[in-house]
Amino acid sequence: MSTYLDVAEVARLRKNLERDCWCVVRRVFSEEEVECAKKAVLNVDGELKLNGMTFGNSFAQISRIFHSNEHINHIIQEALQSEQLLYFGDAVLRTDNAARYKFHKDNILRASPSIEFDEPVPVVRCGWYLADHINLSGGIAFQTGSHLRAGSMGFGTAAASTPNDLVIWFTTTSHAANYQRIGFGNNVLPTSPPAHKLLSMLPGKWLQARVSSRVTYLPTFAKKGSYFNAFSEYIGDRRDYMQYVEAAKQYNNVFEEILDDDIWTIEYPKTSDSYGFEGHWENVTNELPKYVEKLKKTLL
Repeated sequence: MSTYLDVAEVARLRKNLERDCWCVVRRVFSEEEVECAKKAVLNVDGELKLNGMTFGNSFAQISRIFHSNEHINHIIQEALQSEQLLYFGDAVLRTDNAARYKFHKDNILRASPSIEFDEPVPVVRCGWYLADHINLSGGIAFQTGSHLRAGSMGFGTAAASTPNDLVIWFTTTSHAANYQRIGFGNNVLPTSPPAHKLLSMLPGKWLQARVSSRVTYLPTFAKKGSYFNAFSEYIGDRRDYMQYVEAAKQYNNVFEEILDDDIWTIEYPKTSDSYGFEGHWENVTNELPKYVEKLKKTLL
């Protein structure tokens, strides 16, 4: 099975994700939708910026285009193996080239023993990259199979996507934003500091040209259940996540108007009493919240 599927082959999406932890679905968006999305980000300079994320009319317009697409509901249903879907405000629009190239995960316990690596989690991220990332660097890279192990190590594979495609992965997948390809192959460098220095020393002719304007819409979706309850509490403790959620809530009417009530539920995380935490739980030395303790494996 290929990591790349045509939109007509989306019935195979879940098997691909369970095997590889990421997939590119081809020809999801029409040329008209791509052009409308590109026009939506032409006037982002005066809009709200949070850690490089853009919120404003451009965010609202792209969210509307994304969820109005005829294929999105079915793709997310197949990815999560659920007829009922959940939007919880974790959607951002990135319109800069400042994302750091470092493999990481987006789940709760990223380097600690956790049930999150026993089987695929019911939370997926999507990436709509409005550039040609077949011929230009600056998109996203993945470590295939990394959703069933803690930590990130080794080489990655760059997702060769076009503006018509949708990239999708589990939150447990190790991924790196704004990658740089060597030459025109799909291999990317390891992400250790020495590799970064090596990359800067390579002749420019060895490196694939980078996209001049990196525009990415990154929404996250889930299905209801005990794992999402823990994930929602986790977001409620994260200052950075809650900034994005609160910003997205300003455009709540966009999602209420577009999302099909028979399929989608909108459920925003609530800010917890310990609101203010930033980073990964494995880097925190104080007592972990009860919902995180539930995710730790019993070590005999």
